[in-house]
Amino acid sequence: MKRAIAVLMVLLLAFSAFAGADSEVKTSTTETAVSHEGGTLKISVPGDVSSLLAYKLRGGTDRAYGCIMFEKLLNMDGKGNPVPYLLDSYEQNPANRTYTLHVKKGVKFHDGSDLNAEVVKWNLDIYKEKGAQNKSFLGKLDYVEVVDEYTAVMHLTNWDALVPFYMAREGGCGYIMSKLAYETYGENWCKENFVSTGPFKLIKWNHDDSTILERFDGYWQGKPYLDAVEFHIYREATTIEAAFLTGDVQAVMMTTSEVGDFLGLQGFTVKSAAIPSNAQTIGFQSAKESDPFHDIRVRQAACYAMDTGAITKAMWGDYGEPATQYARTGSTYWSDKIDGYQYNPEKAKALLTEAGYPNGFKTEIWANTQGGTSQVLAQIVIEQLAGVGIDVKLKLIDNAGYSVILDGWDGGMLIHSMGMDAGVPAQIAGSYADGLTSGVGLKSFDRPASLGPTITNGCASDAEGVIKYFKEAQEIIFQDNCLLKAIAVTFPIAVKSPKLHDDGIGETASSSADIWDAWLEK
Repeated sequence: MKRAIAVLMVLLLAFSAFAGADSEVKTSTTETAVSHEGGTLKISVPGDVSSLLAYKLRGGTDRAYGCIMFEKLLNMDGKGNPVPYLLDSYEQNPANRTYTLHVKKGVKFHDGSDLNAEVVKWNLDIYKEKGAQNKSFLGKLDYVEVVDEYTAVMHLTNWDALVPFYMAREGGCGYIMSKLAYETYGENWCKENFVSTGPFKLIKWNHDDSTILERFDGYWQGKPYLDAVEFHIYREATTIEAAFLTGDVQAVMMTTSEVGDFLGLQGFTVKSAAIPSNAQTIGFQSAKESDPFHDIRVRQAACYAMDTGAITKAMWGDYGEPATQYARTGSTYWSDKIDGYQYNPEKAKALLTEAGYPNGFKTEIWANTQGGTSQVLAQIVIEQLAGVGIDVKLKLIDNAGYSVILDGWDGGMLIHSMGMDAGVPAQIAGSYADGLTSGVGLKSFDRPASLGPTITNGCASDAEGVIKYFKEAQEIIFQDNCLLKAIAVTFPIAVKSPKLHDDGIGETASSSADIWDAWLEK
């Protein structure tokens, strides 16, 4: 679309020039393409990719590589909704428990093989067998039927309306790799060599240092402008900043606000994605009758005592928005029925008195030591709750220990950052659905009976029902039962050279890119 608009503008300019003076040289689309062609885009990443097998890519750094190396059946749009990409379209039939996939025609892999329904079936089958999160994403897939060359039907054991979200997420089950390459060279070869439908193909993977890709001239959307794309590993903020200033890299994905602020002041382009990367929340231990937070009035009081606007500004500046729920304000899954208990310390004190704590009480807050953000947030929350008489002790725990207590902490509060790249419905279902053996506050929340069935109904519904039920699920979690206090939604940060254009890096999600028609000023 971007290139089509550019071509149209060039044609209009050319016509204008021709009409005005026959002797003038016309601008041509060929000249425009030549002016854009060439150059190597160098991207800073914090670590190495774990594998070049599409079905083994998961989260974290894998997503930065994956969004450029591979293409998916669906992508997320700017509002967090799945939309076709390597598919022309898809239809869902909850009654028959099927998804019908219409595969885009004319798409070739780097090895010259065609993308078709049989290849899509093979990719889904191998993810179901060996994928990094096969039980989560394709746990309800029964089998895939090839109807014709470009039509495949997914048959589910039970209806799951979230399958499109799983196929659209980075590190999900929608990445597509070459069946021919896998069957010719084997799995071990494909661990070290990717063959995809993407605009750039692998030249060399230098483990724990760099990964070099070159232009794929047979790309289905047209020959890319760039000659090559390189990933270079820079782990420290100072080395990332130095690499930008010396011109050694032109883009960094998923970086910190400190790096973004510094490079922004140096004239580089700083982007925060449309889809939040995380929802920052405070969970309350409400399952134990001996804990003050068992009383919803105490939970509500704590919520009223927290100034989310001040916290968000202090913690995340321009890269965060105060929140009342997991969904971003105004997005598809945002519910206007959730007010989030806006800052009102007098209301907080009144509720504490009503609950039998006129002089407050002592409690604790658990924070992960990884990265330091949780500790800073905890200190601000401690200070604000002290203003209404709640005396909070900070309890620090390392990353391994935090993973254990996430299901259930002894008492008080827990700071939790929920990753949101997969979309609101998928994240809620993955954390709060009935039958989970692990989930946020599984043993700490006074879980309302209505929450599980609401999520079940959402997963078993059509597209409109997904929106309805997952809005309701958030109302149950945040408003009706006050299980958590939503603090902010925070956005991933990408920094780019002002000489880089039409790349799409970091604009939709933390690990999104659209570099087939990206170009660098000479």
